[in-house]
Amino acid sequence: MKNLVCIIALVLLASGCTSMSKKDCETANWTLLGVADAEAGYSIKNFKMREEQCREYSSEADREKYIIGFADGAQRFCTYESGQSFAKAGKQYQDSCPSELEPDFLNGYKLGAVERKQVQLEAELKKKERELEDKKKKARDLERELEAKKKKARDLERELARKKRSS
Repeated sequence: MKNLVCIIALVLLASGCTSMSKKDCETANWTLLGVADAEAGYSIKNFKMREEQCREYSSEADREKYIIGFADGAQRFCTYESGQSFAKAGKQYQDSCPSELEPDFLNGYKLGAVERKQVQLEAELKKKERELEDKKKKARDLERELEAKKKKARDLERELARKKRSS
């Protein structure tokens, strides 16, 4: 059972969700949580998930403070440079930027996505080049082996011919 809980927690973390314990809910600094979520690229919809988790512990989430923090974090996150690095890291944009900041972020994000694709294609090309070199080496080895066998066959034919002449 404990393993199942760990697996579920890992799946939630990998999917980008943020989990709140009872203690987290009781001691939360909602402004800082908003900042952190925005800077991590989460959508403001992440508040709803946090709110529902805290409600399970009979703890209230402070939406107003969260939104203030989220707006502050979005100012830092929703930049051209951040969009570029976010995409290069392979992260998915979750419509987290306000409309006035989104164009710069998306321009950077598009460039970062192109750069990421370029890196992936270059890595794939290098892999294919290594595979090609390996196959060329194998072909050369097989050619040498074939030549050695042909030579051995010629030598055996000569020896056989000599034995026939001498008999």
